[in-house]
Amino acid sequence: MGRRPSSPPNRANKKSSSEGDPREFWIYSQCRDLHPSKCTSCAWRNSTGVYFAHFTNKQFHDFTTKKIIPAAASTVLGFGLKFIPVPKKSIHQDDVDEAIKRFNRDFYLKVFFANDDKTPDDVETIKKLRVNSSWIPDQPPFRITQRLGNFEMAIAKNFRPVRGRSNLTKFQAKILQDIRSNENIIIAHADKNLGPVGVNTEQYIHWALKHLLDANAYVKESEEEAQKAASNLFLEIYLWTRRNQMCSSLTKNATAYIRHWIQKNRFNPFGYFYLTIKIHKQPLSTRPVCSDCASLVHPLGKWLDYTLQPIVASQPFYFKDSFSLKQEIDKLVLPPNASIITFDAVAMYTNIDINDSIERITNFLAEFWDKHDCKAVKEAMEIVMRNNRMRFGDLIFRQIRGVAMGMSPAPTIANLYVAIYEHVHIIPLIGKYLMYYKRFIDDGFAV
Repeated sequence: MGRRPSSPPNRANKKSSSEGDPREFWIYSQCRDLHPSKCTSCAWRNSTGVYFAHFTNKQFHDFTTKKIIPAAASTVLGFGLKFIPVPKKSIHQDDVDEAIKRFNRDFYLKVFFANDDKTPDDVETIKKLRVNSSWIPDQPPFRITQRLGNFEMAIAKNFRPVRGRSNLTKFQAKILQDIRSNENIIIAHADKNLGPVGVNTEQYIHWALKHLLDANAYVKESEEEAQKAASNLFLEIYLWTRRNQMCSSLTKNATAYIRHWIQKNRFNPFGYFYLTIKIHKQPLSTRPVCSDCASLVHPLGKWLDYTLQPIVASQPFYFKDSFSLKQEIDKLVLPPNASIITFDAVAMYTNIDINDSIERITNFLAEFWDKHDCKAVKEAMEIVMRNNRMRFGDLIFRQIRGVAMGMSPAPTIANLYVAIYEHVHIIPLIGKYLMYYKRFIDDGFAV
């Protein structure tokens, strides 16, 4: 017979819900002491994470020389680069004022359109390429504004900034601050979303320059040359929107969208170059990426991507995602002598020939598109693919071969270019041996 557990402690002071009930902890402790590995009757078996819950699948990869990042850093960086530490204060007054301003505008719009007789079928589909409206209708009736005012006063009366309860320990916060202040460490993304990677700054720069100093792919430009080219590019994109008004895909909304964003991006007109680390390959290699979301060519690239996506989706060997591919594979009936083939194109984006891709895609579109649409797409591809400038530190480079991963139209252009190449060169050669063939950008599957 095991020893009989003593009575649970009777605490007069009531603990908060976040600290847990001391009686529950007593039950768990007594159960663990009596039969730690054979508990089959109580709810606390195998529950060591009840009071000390934490992430168990942390992924952090330290590739610094001499492992200069503390081993305990994995407890923070293992959360991933999207992890957000809790701020010191829950909210600021400016945030509340901005939220109330947005709420009032949304409410005014609801009231303004309340008597609209249109049905959901009559409402025009909202286009992706548009500039968000800032229009505010006239004030609604006094009774509504009065209630809105009362609501705002109640919010202001009850608003109290609360000190945030940190989701990091003091030790973790210190480690994070030490890494931030250490100029010899870079925390980079791993390829395939395999977690953060720590590398030496010198090694990271060496890897980046190995790509950027390839004279066949990139050309270095001075700050003065790049800024002058950016000024000319701004004018070129604006004139493109005027020349191609006959293009059916260049709607008024799309034209306003492009002009709005080139005006907004012209003062910082370049993309930013960075690397993802291919830790799944040995020796380590890197993937060059250009973040162009605030660059001068980005709005035109978005239009190009939006225009060409339906053409890519209509190609016979295209599939949307892995789920749709699995559904198709499940329906296959294979003979005993069938073989499965998988393939991967090496550095597809950077090896695409700019002149050949523009010529092949425009000739392909000319078979079923209007000449005005073909002309607009051809000129847009010329502008986007020949004016991809990016910063790396205090250096500026222009890409002269291929299309940069990270640019809006890059996957679409690569997909369509290879689809046309397959149709002309590959399928006529081996098509009679294929039962099934699908490809997603640079990865293929065939039977």
